[in-house]
Amino acid sequence: MAKKSQPSDNGSNNFQSLWAIMSSRSCLKQLGLIIAFLLGMLLLVFGWLKIYTRHGQKLELPDYTEMSLLDAKKDAKRRDFEIVVADSVHIVEKPGGIILQQNPVAHSLVKKDRKVYVTVTKYKPDKINLEDLGKLYGNAFNSIQDMLKGYHIQASIRDYRYDPFGENIILEVWYNGQVIVNKEGVRANTQIDKGGTLEFILSKSNDAVVKTPKLVCLTYAESIFITKGYQLALKMDKEYEYAPEDLDNAYVYKQYPSPDSRILMGDTVIVYLTTVKPEDCDQGFIQEEQ
Repeated sequence: MAKKSQPSDNGSNNFQSLWAIMSSRSCLKQLGLIIAFLLGMLLLVFGWLKIYTRHGQKLELPDYTEMSLLDAKKDAKRRDFEIVVADSVHIVEKPGGIILQQNPVAHSLVKKDRKVYVTVTKYKPDKINLEDLGKLYGNAFNSIQDMLKGYHIQASIRDYRYDPFGENIILEVWYNGQVIVNKEGVRANTQIDKGGTLEFILSKSNDAVVKTPKLVCLTYAESIFITKGYQLALKMDKEYEYAPEDLDNAYVYKQYPSPDSRILMGDTVIVYLTTVKPEDCDQGFIQEEQ
């Protein structure tokens, strides 16, 4: 009778041999390299997918109005937008470089690298030619004031001066401390800042009282200049006759009314002349009472 065969140990030996190979340092190193390679490939694939899925994605555009141009450009660069100045305007009492409008408007959905066109305020005001304002001298202040508002120019009253022809009529216009309009004409090539202020000297026809200036010891020419500033008329006493070439150099030795008398603007001061300068002038001339 044949004997039964015993189970073979080859399977167990094979497993042990395979395990020994797989657990060897060399095999583990190769396996680690394979795993690292696979992980690297996965990262590359996921990164590419992320870029691909975001390609063409739209972003919300911030509101850049009322921001300074410099700050808006910094923010836009950080968000991959570009700020482009399309226009600039002057706004009275508003600093330069402030964004007033933008296109596309705020909160629009746009692609990255989109150009955003903005309108900003100017750093320097616009200039307005004085001639463009029309005639100022001799016109009523109220009508000119309303007209200037359309040019964004302020109007203020500098002073009043006696004039017998009406009230609040423009006699002079001042700008930056200089007379630019009077009865002699208009100062050429004058430009006014948009938002600037013009000062006006206006007429006043009511009974304005002034003190008579001291004319004694002055020449006739000097007396004319002084009384003109006080809005007074000057008259020479008719009993003295002078040739035209001598009149301006004649001296006043007496006047009426006397100095510091209170008279109305527009009244007349009478002067008495002499060809020789009075001796008392150097010591302080005191005229005789009339």
